[in-house]
Amino acid sequence: MDEDTLLGMFDKAVREHRGKKFLHDRGNWLSYGEVDDLARKVVGFLREQDVAAGDRILVALPNSVLFPIILYGILRIGATIVPANPLLKGRELAMLVDHSQAKVAILAPDSARELQQARPDGLAAAAFVAGGVAEGFVEFETALERSTPANDWPQARKDDIAAFLYTSGTTGDPKATMLSHGALAAAIRAWVEKFALTSDDRQIAMLPMFHSFGFIVVLNTTMSVGGSLVIIPRFLPEPALEAISEHKITVLTAVTTMFGALLDVAENRTPALEFPAMRLAGGGAASIPPDIVSRAVATFGCPMGQGYGMTECGTAATFTAHKTELALGEVGTPMFNIELGIVDDRGDPLPDGEVGEIVVRGPAVMTGYYQNPEATAAALKDGWLYTGDLGLRTPDGQYFFKDRKKELIIRGGFNVSPGEVEAVLYEHPDVKTAAVMGIPDSRLGEEVVAFVVRKSKEPIDTLALREFVQGRVAPYKYPRHVVELEALPLAPNGKVLKKNIDAWGIVREHLASSGSGGAGT
Repeated sequence: MDEDTLLGMFDKAVREHRGKKFLHDRGNWLSYGEVDDLARKVVGFLREQDVAAGDRILVALPNSVLFPIILYGILRIGATIVPANPLLKGRELAMLVDHSQAKVAILAPDSARELQQARPDGLAAAAFVAGGVAEGFVEFETALERSTPANDWPQARKDDIAAFLYTSGTTGDPKATMLSHGALAAAIRAWVEKFALTSDDRQIAMLPMFHSFGFIVVLNTTMSVGGSLVIIPRFLPEPALEAISEHKITVLTAVTTMFGALLDVAENRTPALEFPAMRLAGGGAASIPPDIVSRAVATFGCPMGQGYGMTECGTAATFTAHKTELALGEVGTPMFNIELGIVDDRGDPLPDGEVGEIVVRGPAVMTGYYQNPEATAAALKDGWLYTGDLGLRTPDGQYFFKDRKKELIIRGGFNVSPGEVEAVLYEHPDVKTAAVMGIPDSRLGEEVVAFVVRKSKEPIDTLALREFVQGRVAPYKYPRHVVELEALPLAPNGKVLKKNIDAWGIVREHLASSGSGGAGT
């Protein structure tokens, strides 16, 4: 069936919606038929590079029409796309090219220059620059123009690997998650069913397409139903908000940091923008604070939902009903064809109400990690994906996300969930971004510390902020140290990259400079 593979979904969409508007980028629309014609030329281009079924193609591009055009051409030749963040440095890009054994690399101009500096003697992969020029690189668009469109290609099988999606690596080195055509198709179907998407829907691609959230939940759900997609090359709150209003977006998918930035602009804009077509706003990647939910419902005039998932299960695990209020950590019920469980450290099921590791089973789960059998064996056990995340199930079957298992803070024998404390910090009007972590403590084992980034130009009163949190959580949970930073490292999906934060080093330096034994300013 067409719906069993990602390629089959695209071919079906082209047949049924050939003349319909598909992609909007920089003021221009491309129809499904026009994207199909260009994807056929990509097949011809790849054949000229001797690409065959099973080969990997690395694509490091910002959001633009080029990404989906290249994607569908790669799938048609039977190859595997390796999406990469175009903001990666040269050594990081070189690592992905080497690890994935990519045969061809299609790069943004800055990525091409970075890679050239990291590997002046060249790569094993044939490298092209797209969306601009870079000295020493053949322009992809020029090569594509000369290519002969393909009229035939092999049909994809469900078990064929469609994509290597590298994890953001919040707790360790990135790993290449192998997602098959069948897994991606299953994940897309689950999201389509949960969002009740139709060809009348219009989404906006603010999330990067190289990340699993943008790749699956935005780009390819839209494609699978014959909908329309407005592409934002780079997320800037004001122009993004204007595009949402102008193009009458019906379903808005974003991460917490994006929702916060959009709402800050919308609530202070005169005259106010209107969003009459919006019927649903949805988020994931990190728990959305209740305050953000209530503001979004008021601003966009529609219910909101929140989900839980990860790249390893095609982002599809749970999603809430469409609501006007969401409790902290509420992530709803399992999505279509997905099973969830809560287990203890031995893998035994836990009763409702008890916190344990979330495990996932279903057709959207990955094949494994490329060339990493140890990590694959640790994650996939007896048909279940062990997520490394903590959660619980209520007696009525609702799931709640608590935290990353590895990020749990144990202070004096008490478990402290960083996500719970972060949600309280986000309730404070001066906090833009927050990260709660544990640092070594000789008496308690670990102590709680909070790093915050301010919204306004005025410095945050960190002592008052500590007292704000202290009044809202149990005594062992509030951070004894609160440190304001200029910025926090973020992954493409909006999560704070805590592995890149030297928590103890920052606190030690802060205490030395302030002469304080506590929160300080």
